[in-house]
Amino acid sequence: MIRTLSALVFCTLSLGFTGQITLPLDSLSSRILPPPSFAIHYLPEAPVVGAAPHGPTSALDAPHAVTALLAGEIQQAGTPALAPALETLPGVDIRTRGPLGVQADLGIRGGTFEQAALYVDGIRWSAPQTAHHLLNLPFDPTFLSSVEVVRGGTSAFGGVGAFAGSVHLALAHDPLNPFVQASLEGGAYGWKRAALAASWGTSALHQRASVSHSRTDGYSENTDALVTRATWIGDWTGRVDGRWRALVGMEEKSFGAQSFYSAAYPHQFEATGSTVGQVTWRRFRKWNSLAGAYARLHRDRFELYRIGPAWYQAGADGRYVRAGMAGVPADTAAAWYAGPNRHRSLTAGLTGRTSLHHHRHRLTLGADARFEAVRSNVLGVLVDSTAVLSKGAERFNVDAFVSERLATASDNAAMTVTLGLNANSRFGVRLLPALNGRLRLGSGRSRGENWEPWTVFASAGRSIRHPSYTDLYYQGGARGRADLQPELADQVELGVRWQQRKVWHPQLGGAAPLHRLGADAAIWLRRGTDLIDWILQPESAEFEAANLTETLHRGVEVAGFFQTEGMSTQRLRHLRVSFTATDASTESVEFTSSYALDVIGNKADLVTTWLLPKQVLLEVRATRQDRLGTYRDAAGGEVEYAPFTWVGAGLSRGFLAGRLRIFTRVDNLFDAEFVDFGSVVQPGRWWRAGVTWKAKPE
Repeated sequence: MIRTLSALVFCTLSLGFTGQITLPLDSLSSRILPPPSFAIHYLPEAPVVGAAPHGPTSALDAPHAVTALLAGEIQQAGTPALAPALETLPGVDIRTRGPLGVQADLGIRGGTFEQAALYVDGIRWSAPQTAHHLLNLPFDPTFLSSVEVVRGGTSAFGGVGAFAGSVHLALAHDPLNPFVQASLEGGAYGWKRAALAASWGTSALHQRASVSHSRTDGYSENTDALVTRATWIGDWTGRVDGRWRALVGMEEKSFGAQSFYSAAYPHQFEATGSTVGQVTWRRFRKWNSLAGAYARLHRDRFELYRIGPAWYQAGADGRYVRAGMAGVPADTAAAWYAGPNRHRSLTAGLTGRTSLHHHRHRLTLGADARFEAVRSNVLGVLVDSTAVLSKGAERFNVDAFVSERLATASDNAAMTVTLGLNANSRFGVRLLPALNGRLRLGSGRSRGENWEPWTVFASAGRSIRHPSYTDLYYQGGARGRADLQPELADQVELGVRWQQRKVWHPQLGGAAPLHRLGADAAIWLRRGTDLIDWILQPESAEFEAANLTETLHRGVEVAGFFQTEGMSTQRLRHLRVSFTATDASTESVEFTSSYALDVIGNKADLVTTWLLPKQVLLEVRATRQDRLGTYRDAAGGEVEYAPFTWVGAGLSRGFLAGRLRIFTRVDNLFDAEFVDFGSVVQPGRWWRAGVTWKAKPE
C-alpha cells in the first residue's frame, strides 16, 4: 500500500500540485488602509506562511500564535548563527551546548528538540539521524529576509515533525539592489570571523552568494570550534508565469564537545558536514502553486574520547590513551570503546502545494514524499560487515492533505478544515485532522492612525513525530529501542491579538513617526501519547529510549511589541516583551527524564533597540529562564536546574550613507553561570567587535 501511494503522490507532484507561497508584501491585502489612490507609507511586516495551509496571511489573521521577524531585527541581533537569535522569542527553548550556535537544540512550547520542524523557502528540512543537527544551516542569519516561529503543532498540513511548533526561514530576494559586502570580527576567547556576500543579476536572472568562516579557541577546556558556511541562490523568471529558484549550500563544523552528551566522559569531540540542494517553482495565477525537489546529505563523526596529539591516541592494542602532561593526568579510555561513531544520512524528495481561491472559499491540496536513509557503524541493522559504515536503515514517508477555508463576505470570520494523511513504510498510515478559525471584533481609525480589530483565534489538531534513527538503534552509554512507536499529540489553543498602526498618506495629513504597537496572548494544551524520551530508571546506570504512556503539556503566553520607522528621531526604536509559562506531567515520574519533562517552567524575554546621540544604536536582549527537571552530574548525582538571567548588549553605528557599519557586542553581560543541558556550563562574559563594508555598483 505504501509503495502504491508513494507512486501516486510522485505522479501528482510532477503534474504541479505544489506548496507554500511567499508573496511580496505589497501583494497582501491591507484592509485597514484607505483605497491606494495616493502614496501610502507604513512599516513593513513579514507575511506569515506557516500558520495555515492556504498560504501567506498577515500576522493578525493567523489562526495560530506566531512571531515573525524581518531581516533588520534578525541582523540587529549580531549573531553568526540562527539559534541565539531565536533565544528571546516567546515559547521558544534553545538548549545550547556549544558557543554561538555550534550545537543547539530547538524546542517550542515544551516540546523536545525532535518535535520542531524547520522549513526553508517552504521546503521542510529534516534530520532523520537526530534533530541535534537540525540547525546545521549553510547560511548565516544575514542571508535571511524573514524568520517566522509558529507555536503549536501543524502536522496535518505541515507534515511529520511539526509536532509542537515550527520555524520558517525565507531567504533574501532583492534583485533591484546588487551589492558586495565584506565583514570582519574579532573578540574574546580567540574569536575570529570573516564573511563575504554578493548579489548581482538582471531582472530575469538574479543570483546571491555568501561564504563565512568562524573560529574560537573556546571559553574553557575543549570548547574550541571551527565553522565554515557557503550558499548560492539563483532566481530566474521566465517568459511563462512563475519563478524558479535553485539553492546549493554547505556547512562544515568541528568542535570540542566538553560533556555534551555525558558528564561521565567529558572529553568529547564532534565534526559534522552538511550539503543541501533544492529547486522550487512558484506560480501566481488562479491556482497559486509551488513545486520543489530537494536533497540533504549530512555527515557526523562523534568521538567520545577526543583524538589528537594533545588528546587520546590509539595504542598498539587498540586502546585509546592520553599521555600525561603538565596539569593533565594520564588517562585510558574504557575497554569497550572501539573508536568514533560515524554516520551518513540522506533526505531527498518532492514536495508541493496548490491553492484555488473561489468566491469566499479556498481549496488547498498538498503532498510531500521523501526518502530517509542512514549508513553508520552504530545505527541500523547490519548490511555489509566488510564496510566501515556496516549498518544502515531506510524508510519512505508521504504526507498529504486537503484543506478548505470558509470565510464570510467581509472576511471578519474564517474557518479552515484540514484532513492530513501520514503514510510511512515502517510505521503505517495515520489520519491527522485539524480545525482552526479566527474572528475579528471591531476596529477604529483616527487621523493618521488605524486600530486593527481585536482578533480571536483558535485551533485544534493532531500531530505526529517518528522516532529518529538514534532513538531506534543507538548503543553505547545509552540504548535505543527498535520497537519504538511514533509520538502522537492532540492539542488545542485559544488566543487573542490586537494591533495599532500609524500610517502616512496625503488624505490623513502625514502622521509621523510611523509606528506599530501590538499585543497578543494565548493558552494551550497538548496531550501526548507514546511520547519518546531518554529516561534513567532508579536502579539503572544507563539511559534508554522509551515511549511514555501519556503526557500533558499546557501553558500560557503573553507578548507585546512596539516598532517605529528607521528614519524617525524617536529614541525608542523597537521593543518586544513576552512571558511564557509551561507545565509538563506524566502518569509516572519514577525516572529521570532527559527531554520530555525538562521544560522551561517560566520564561520572560526582552528585546529593545534605542537610538543614542550621534546616531549610535543600542540593542539589548535579556531572558530570564527557570527550567523544570533535573540532570545528572559527573558523580552521578541528581541536580535541579537553577534559574538564571542572561543579558546581551550591542552598540553599532553606520557611516558613509550606511555603506560602512561598525559594532561591538557583549554577550552574557553580567557573567551569569548557567547550564541549558546536563553539566555543560555556558560561556561567561564574551565580547566581540567588527566592521562591515557594503559596496553598491553604480
